[in-house]
Amino acid sequence: MSNHRSTSSTIGTLGVATLQWNGHDGLTWGAGAHGVLELPPGAALPGLQAWLEKHVHGLDRAAVLAAFQRQWAQPCNEVLRLRGLDAHGELKPMRLAFEAGAHAGAVHATLVDDGALFLPPADRNAERDFLEQGLAQAAASVWRVNLATRSIVVSGHANMVKANPALAQGVPLEWVQDAIHPDDRALVDEATTKAMTEPGISEAMARYWVREHGWRTMLTRRVAVRDAEGRPTGLLGITVDRTEQVQAAEAAERLRAHVALAADAVGVAFWSADLDSGAVLWDERMRQMHGWPLGKEPPAASQWIAAVVHPEDQAWMCSRQREQLAHGQLNDECRFRILRSDGQTRWIQLWSRHLHQGGRHLAYGMHLDVTEQHLAEQALHRERERVHFALQAAQVGVWERDLVSPESDYWNEPMYRLRGLQPTDPRPFAQLRRSGMDEAQAAALQTMLEEKLRLREPFEAEYPVRWPDGSEHWLHAAAHVVPGPDGRPRMAGVNIDVTERHLAQALEREKSRIEQASQEKSAFLARMSHELRTPMNAILGFVQLMASDPAEPPSARQAERLGRIDASAHHLLGFIDELLEIVRRDPLQQTAADGPAAEAPATPGLPLAGPSLPALRLLCVEDNPVNLILVSELVAIRRSACIPPLTAPVPCGRLRNAGLRCCCSTCNCPT
Repeated sequence: MSNHRSTSSTIGTLGVATLQWNGHDGLTWGAGAHGVLELPPGAALPGLQAWLEKHVHGLDRAAVLAAFQRQWAQPCNEVLRLRGLDAHGELKPMRLAFEAGAHAGAVHATLVDDGALFLPPADRNAERDFLEQGLAQAAASVWRVNLATRSIVVSGHANMVKANPALAQGVPLEWVQDAIHPDDRALVDEATTKAMTEPGISEAMARYWVREHGWRTMLTRRVAVRDAEGRPTGLLGITVDRTEQVQAAEAAERLRAHVALAADAVGVAFWSADLDSGAVLWDERMRQMHGWPLGKEPPAASQWIAAVVHPEDQAWMCSRQREQLAHGQLNDECRFRILRSDGQTRWIQLWSRHLHQGGRHLAYGMHLDVTEQHLAEQALHRERERVHFALQAAQVGVWERDLVSPESDYWNEPMYRLRGLQPTDPRPFAQLRRSGMDEAQAAALQTMLEEKLRLREPFEAEYPVRWPDGSEHWLHAAAHVVPGPDGRPRMAGVNIDVTERHLAQALEREKSRIEQASQEKSAFLARMSHELRTPMNAILGFVQLMASDPAEPPSARQAERLGRIDASAHHLLGFIDELLEIVRRDPLQQTAADGPAAEAPATPGLPLAGPSLPALRLLCVEDNPVNLILVSELVAIRRSACIPPLTAPVPCGRLRNAGLRCCCSTCNCPT
């Protein structure tokens, strides 16, 4: 025993230790035990159960204990290979050699660390650390399946091992199979069958349920372990967690699908080109857009302008391309026309990008058919031009006002004209708005505008402005709230010159005033006619009664006096009628009547005197304008034969221009 222990102490540094078992739990360790068990010097050495639990793999413990019991019952020479565990819980190959009949009453054996026999502990730890780092970086684990015991041992740094440390000690194979997603179990079974029936490596991508991590997508590769006769005894494999890569690929696929869907929705076509080789790739929509046949290769990068661009746009497109290449411009955006093979002209919006990759000059981009949009923009531009012309012709002022940022205010040209200003006036808008207005009026308009903007209500007002030449003009302003470029609300509206409407309204008011005065005059004349005619009729009535009274007939002298009274009363009554007629007439009608009266002799059918119409003799007081008006009225009445002829001396020769004969004895006129 001493010789054996001496030998053991010599080879202990090589990973060999002796031990003897007394049939119970106690183990007696010889030299080299601390090295084999990787325990610090002086540490307590374990008994049989403690050694089995801490230093022997779980799947081999029963076999080791059974071997000790057989040796106790019937000692014999036997070598048992087992899987040991180092201080980090990692597997290491070991052998347990039993010696038959060495000493009675005990089982003697030698424990050999096969890894330590060929690799020094420091190198073995470094190698193990290197492998662990590689597995950790790859999020991988290695595993071994024992088909005889249907158990699996997994080691490494995969999430599955971290969540289930028991895998490193060995668990039934069913544990891992139950963690496979039900939809993926057939794929794993197929890969396992292929590995056992065919040479080489088989792989499968499957989802495994990992505690605290949920479903993880794992790539597993496996190869069969065979005995000397080629029969599979187990599987060796590696598992790599590809969840993040699969999720990224799925996200990229979803993005590609979304981009394709968006491209189909908006009609975008994609292309790419190798500018060094001239090779070009077009997608299907690109061919449809340009009317390019499916079986025909797209034009090379240097020829596509001449092949598809409209002849009228080829020159500036080539110039633009040369300038971009010369200045190294990477991005481009432009709009041009293409001439399809069927003769249609379409407008295309181009976005492109150039890059240098792997020593090659590449370009890629997309085309969008914007024909309808371009035609709509042209129609809108023409409509805006027409509206602009109409606003200029009608002198409608257009303005926008931002109460917070006055620098963004806007006036069109008529806004200046409506205030008698020149569009080149350099003054700020705040000063221009107050030009021609008093401060109180400008402040009231400002307050009203701010209130309407706060309430988001339309604004409308009319106000006068005084031009630099002193004339007064009225403006009508109407506006509503619109969002500005920064989203802040602002006022946009128009100004219209309503001066003529205000003048028309003033004339209408003056007309109403005149009509009211005319109505009052008519009422006055009616009252005067009644007040003057009533006593005159009484005088005439009593004169006629006195002259024709048979009971008391007047004397000759009384009859003469009554005749004078009657004649004077009739004369006065006629004068009152003529005066009321003059006052009753419209001055405009009177002027129209006076015009042809002076030319009455030249008017056929309206003579002042003749065989059927006795001569009219009028009494005129010189230098009396009222009398002249009365005479003119009497002439008009005479011409219309409205009154009987009167005979009276005419002392004034100023009536000759009215077609009257002068009989004044004091007048020296030739008539």
